[in-house]
Amino acid sequence: MQPLKVVRIFDPAFSNDDGAASSVAEYAQTRDFDKVAPLLRPGAVPVIFHVQGAKRSAWTLIRDTPGEGAQVQAAFRHCVKRVENYPGLGPVWTPSGASMTEDELDLFAIADLEEIGAVAFQETHLPKVPGRRFRPSPLSLSAWVATASARQSADQSPEAAPPSNEKP
Repeated sequence: MQPLKVVRIFDPAFSNDDGAASSVAEYAQTRDFDKVAPLLRPGAVPVIFHVQGAKRSAWTLIRDTPGEGAQVQAAFRHCVKRVENYPGLGPVWTPSGASMTEDELDLFAIADLEEIGAVAFQETHLPKVPGRRFRPSPLSLSAWVATASARQSADQSPEAAPPSNEKP
């Protein structure tokens, strides 16, 4: 099974153009990677997480972890198999083993753990049927609004630069 490629909905590579917000919201539910490129700012490079559904033994660990937040973090740990363009990690990063260590988890922002972990959790247990929908986490929606607001402010003020994943 091919990994699901996932871009954070609050990724600074997404455009602020009219209509982009509704398209990003739609992407948050479908996670159709083919729809990402038209939503990006010119020259921007998004962070891409490669999420593989958990195998039975890892799913048992995820499912038996007490608390929804801890389950989402466990899904991130066991299901993220590769990350591209993450600031500070180089062009491609992979975990040192089949699952991430605590130190490796600490390389990622809490908002990343929440959003991508929720996708990983849903990717593992939702049926693989056409038209399935993912439910974005509340934290990733808040991060999306904050990032979009910062980019909009930066667009209006040349002194304030928005967060960026652009390559130099």
